[in-house]
Formats: sequence, structure tokens, C-alpha cells
Amino acid sequence: MVVHPILVNQIDDTTKTICYSQSVVILGHQPTGGNGIYTYQWQQSPDNINWTNLTGETGQSITYLPTASVYLRRIVYSSPCLSYSASVYILVQPPITNNTIQKDQSVCVNTPASILIGSSPVGANGIYIYSWEQSIDNGLNWTTIAGAAGINYDPGIMTVTTKFRRIVTSTLCVGPQANSSHE
Repeated sequence: MVVHPILVNQIDDTTKTICYSQSVVILGHQPTGGNGIYTYQWQQSPDNINWTNLTGETGQSITYLPTASVYLRRIVYSSPCLSYSASVYILVQPPITNNTIQKDQSVCVNTPASILIGSSPVGANGIYIYSWEQSIDNGLNWTTIAGAAGINYDPGIMTVTTKFRRIVTSTLCVGPQANSSHE
């Protein structure tokens, strides 16, 4: 009779907080024990109790794009041994939405425009960072307005037809996870 050493299966089980539509990498450590030959299967669970296999996810580590908060774990097979890793919680922040600014206004040249009022966004972690951009070619090219970092923006005296938009990010949700208002 052959007795194999205990199968050790560890993953990076530190909770991960990500933005909606962002992938996450969970590193799986090289197993030890068993017969020395390892195969893997990753699983997901909404409640850390009921588990389902992730089709095609059979690598030592995983890059995963969850659509909602979820638990992940790895199964390691090393015949005749089987081992379940600890689970890792992936907290998916909701997308940033409700980013609107007031509608267009018409003013005469060299007169001040009204303050552009922005809505209160929702989603992500609730801590928002604002930037404003302007375009003088009907939205073809945009430039960031230096110092414009509030929920609202005062465009001041207008000398040329200009479009404005507001970019909302959070401390975590930036780049492709940011939200741009309609101009």
C-alpha cells in the first residue's frame, strides 16, 4: 500500500475589492504532497456554502471577471488525494451611474454662462473624484479644465461655442471604470 503525504492547497485568500467590469487575479501557490502530479478546478459561490465549478478554469491561478460579489476557491486533485483551498471573497463595487449635467444653454458672446449643475452620482464606493473637460470642436477633441474638480462647474465668460462634460471616478474605479456625463 502506498501512502501519499498530505495534499497542501493554498491560494491568496486576501479579500479583493474591485470595480464592476474589472477582472481580478487570484494566485494559486504550487501544491505539495499527494502523488506530485496536480490538476486544478476553480469554483465559485455566492454564499461560501454552495459551490459550482467554473467551466474551463483549470489553471494553478485564475484571472476572473465577476459580474457580482462572489467567493472563489481552488480544488487540487493529486490521485488519490483531493484538497479544497480556503475561499477568497471578491467584492464587486457597482458601476458609477447617475452622472448627468444640466442641459445646453445659450448665451451671448462675452457674457457669463450659468453654473453647470451636476447630479449626485451613485455606485462604486461612494467617494467620488470629479474632473471637467471642454470641447470647442463639437466633441471631437476634449481637454481637461485645470482646477475644475467639483460636482458643479462655473464656465465663466463664454467667447466661443463650447461643450462640457464631467468625468466621475472613485478612489478605486478609474480609467475604463470611470463614468463620463453626456456633453
